[in-house]
Amino acid sequence: MRSELRDAQEGRFSQEELNRFIKVVRKKERETLPIRRRRALEVSEYILNFQLKEEQSPKESEMETAVKETFKFFRPLGDEVSVDHESFSRYWLDLLMPYVRKLRERNGRKKKRYLSLNDLKAKKYQPRFHLSDLEFIKTHLPLIDPIDTQIAACIVSVPRNK
Repeated sequence: MRSELRDAQEGRFSQEELNRFIKVVRKKERETLPIRRRRALEVSEYILNFQLKEEQSPKESEMETAVKETFKFFRPLGDEVSVDHESFSRYWLDLLMPYVRKLRERNGRKKKRYLSLNDLKAKKYQPRFHLSDLEFIKTHLPLIDPIDTQIAACIVSVPRNK
């Protein structure tokens, strides 16, 4: 394959360049999701933020603690473990779709406007997540190896004989 390339030159990459590339891949990992799932994550994060502002009080409630813990999963967790964004977004989509269906039923045939996930951001339609939903996420959160480990596993091959 290398012989088919005309102007190919071997390059030497420094560890800094590799780390920069890995950092970019980690930041963009959420953007690799289909648009509907990405939107479900955006809307749920927006609703959680709104709910957190409403729940804030001098004495931290159980719901406020659960919302803060759930927020952590929307950001990269660290070098050793990562959230499976595919499963995470599927869960949020499954959680939000009944609210969208209810909106569409309530809207009926009065308006010709199609209601979508983004409409859940409006204050008059905004759902509230229950403590049980947030606890379920925390206990059943799909964790996987970080993306850079997965890429390395694809590049490095192990002989079958060993």
